[in-house]
Amino acid sequence: MQSDFEKRKKLKEAISSLLFSLTLVISAVVAVYSFNFGKRITVSIQPPSQPPSVPAFETEMVKIRADLDRLKGAAQALPTGTPSQLALEVQQATSNIKALDSRLASLETAILANPAKALQIPLIQRDIDGLRLSQQAASTYLKESVDRIYDLNKWLLGGLAVSIITLALSTFFRSKTKSSE
Repeated sequence: MQSDFEKRKKLKEAISSLLFSLTLVISAVVAVYSFNFGKRITVSIQPPSQPPSVPAFETEMVKIRADLDRLKGAAQALPTGTPSQLALEVQQATSNIKALDSRLASLETAILANPAKALQIPLIQRDIDGLRLSQQAASTYLKESVDRIYDLNKWLLGGLAVSIITLALSTFFRSKTKSSE
């Protein structure tokens, strides 16, 4: 039959080994969870959409030409022999039409002469916006990766500290029981 001292000794050893095993299991579960189920961020950088094409400018020119033709028709439809105020307004409308016509002609020549140069500023702006978005996404991903690694290190070092403390306590209790014998 076992003495009361031996029973306590075995109970202390069983408790210390159970605590040590439980600490190791909890640390392993936390480490696996942190690696496998932590926040995952995927960054998908899509190439920018197609640049505005020359037909978009051509449709705008068609609209301007239609407005110009409508204004010419309205100016010609005005009755003749009207008072001076009406004649002055017609004269202003005619000068506006001529200014619009000259602007349209210069726009057409600029686009037809060098379409790449006409599209250069919108393309550069689009590229800058694309670079800004990709830089922000990369910065966010890097920050969250560093945070995740920091959290994982905290858990691993905490588990290691608990394991060392458990091992020290178990050694202390074992040495105490050996010195009691």
